[in-house]
Amino acid sequence: MAPLEDQAPAGEDGARLGALDVEAWRGDLQRLHGTIDQVVQSFISSQTRQLDAVAAELASQRDRIIVKERSFTELSNSIAGFVEEEAQRLQNLGFDVLSSAEEDARHEAYDAELPGPPALHRINRLWRKATKAFESQQQAKERETAAALEEQRHALEAQAAEAARKSEELLNQRNSEIESLKQSLEAL
Repeated sequence: MAPLEDQAPAGEDGARLGALDVEAWRGDLQRLHGTIDQVVQSFISSQTRQLDAVAAELASQRDRIIVKERSFTELSNSIAGFVEEEAQRLQNLGFDVLSSAEEDARHEAYDAELPGPPALHRINRLWRKATKAFESQQQAKERETAAALEEQRHALEAQAAEAARKSEELLNQRNSEIESLKQSLEAL
């Protein structure tokens, strides 16, 4: 290899070539900066569009969730209203379905700690009470039916015994009449 001094241009031309190289280098740097700026801006722009799309989708999902929660709450309240009306109707029929205010407050405090809407917990509690009342009613009906059947059986047995007694009396009366007719015929 030749020494650096041999490769360096001499005089004015060397200064001009060195200046041109620096100017070319500066131009390359400026183009590089421009290209990097353009790439960064393009990246930031595409990322911003993606983030906007994600934000729009999240907002849409949030809106759908809010609508579903509102509908769920309305449905829960509607069902709770129906169940409470039925519980009141059962209460008016004499079934102990509704509880005291103190007991309701205690249950509501317990239900507040459970996940889900409070209306569902109230529906569940009233449903269990209504089911218990219906089971009690069914058992009471079964007992009433059994008692009515037993009473009817006794009445029918009494009627059968009375019919048997009357039949026996009629048979005895007939036999007496037959005997008296035989005696009347023999006397003639």
